[in-house]
Amino acid sequence: MHKILIKIKSILKKEQLWEICFYTVVFLSILAFAILQPLGDPPDEINRYKVAQYICLHGTLPHGADPEIAIVGYGASYAFQPIFPYMVMGYLMRFLFLFVTSNFYILSYAARFVNVIAGVLMAVFVRKISKEIFPSKLSAWVMTLLIVFLPQNLFLHSYINTDSFAALSASIIIYACLRGLRDQWSVKTSMLLAVGIILCALSYYNAYGVIIAAIMIFCYSFFRLGSFRPANIEQRKIFFQKTLFISIIVLVGAGWWFLRNALLYEGDFLGMAARSKCAIETAFPQFNPLTKATIQGSGESVLYLFRETDFKYYLFKSFIAYFGPMAIPTYEWIYNIYKFIFVFGLICLILPVKRVEYLVHLDQKTRGFFHISMLVDSIIPACLCVWYSYSWDYQPQGRYILPLLIPFMYFLTVGFTRFDSFLSERNMKLSLVTKGFQILLIVFLCISLFATILGVVIPYYLAMPNWFFEAIASFS
Repeated sequence: MHKILIKIKSILKKEQLWEICFYTVVFLSILAFAILQPLGDPPDEINRYKVAQYICLHGTLPHGADPEIAIVGYGASYAFQPIFPYMVMGYLMRFLFLFVTSNFYILSYAARFVNVIAGVLMAVFVRKISKEIFPSKLSAWVMTLLIVFLPQNLFLHSYINTDSFAALSASIIIYACLRGLRDQWSVKTSMLLAVGIILCALSYYNAYGVIIAAIMIFCYSFFRLGSFRPANIEQRKIFFQKTLFISIIVLVGAGWWFLRNALLYEGDFLGMAARSKCAIETAFPQFNPLTKATIQGSGESVLYLFRETDFKYYLFKSFIAYFGPMAIPTYEWIYNIYKFIFVFGLICLILPVKRVEYLVHLDQKTRGFFHISMLVDSIIPACLCVWYSYSWDYQPQGRYILPLLIPFMYFLTVGFTRFDSFLSERNMKLSLVTKGFQILLIVFLCISLFATILGVVIPYYLAMPNWFFEAIASFS
């Protein structure tokens, strides 16, 4: 019996086993969302599906103004913006349509499954990021679960959108940056960074903050501590070689899209001006950019969003968990505990400590610059979200700020490690308190996820007609 207990203990200590369990839970959780939700129930999924469906039926990329993919009422379409995820979905659907089945439901689930895989891959890279930053296994798991087990993050990967690929690309880019700081941008790391930038560039403009942060980190890694002196010819040569190497890969991988836009939309390589023009010509009056009501148009300041509207309330809640067409919240106690976690973690960031327990392989200046880069990565999507609701279309949806998820949760986890250092520097026994807090946090993150899926999502959707379960029933 004693030998059996020792064997079980040794198995439980194997981190690889826990990671396999973790990835399995991630996959099943996202799959549960993907299977249960009727097509079109998540935010604007039908209009996004139109682009993938067009590619499936025609085998070509659509013009943004094509009436077949137009958003009824709002005019224009999602094809003006980067559509690489829809391309993957569309060509997968086309293969199934031509050689396997023309069943509409199977094709739509296949499109969703692309993002399910992207969600699992994001979890893999987030895990790598966490282990790269925190030597403590406990802290690494805290950061991993804070990011991946956020219910809204898992929901994001369960329906047809470009946000899922953007989240995956952000995890790839940040991991590549951490690797680059360690291995001086080896060929493998440089290629990984280029791939991440390509995926991000072809997915979602709101996520471009992570590209800016990556450029900052890349340049700093050569300029830091005066290593890029004018006399240092070798260092300059390496810098330009690696910059050229990454740039060529990115231009080949993503440049074609912006060149295509420039050719189609009279030089508008981003497609944003062309989309606005199309919307003006095709939208209903209440949604037309020239005539629709906005907070900016009313003469109010940006502060009006926070003082006089429910913007903060819904933005916070939908950042945590708000499913379907912004109609399915989770339990109130989950929001309250998350609020405490956020506030407590941010407060802990300012605690004075002598010993750091994160990025220990980097010098103090490099750690500080990495923090600045992550701050930039957080501020850009937050500002874009606020400006969009203020000047264009009032939509306080947490998915618009999910591009800041990784840096934000990184800062929270750093706060928790600083809290641990703050207490242990005064009394080593107090470190047990922080270890207990981290364990309780991990338990909460697991319970809140399962409570949300088993107690909210599954009961809600089981009460609705669902093609998937009807199809299973027909076979039995």
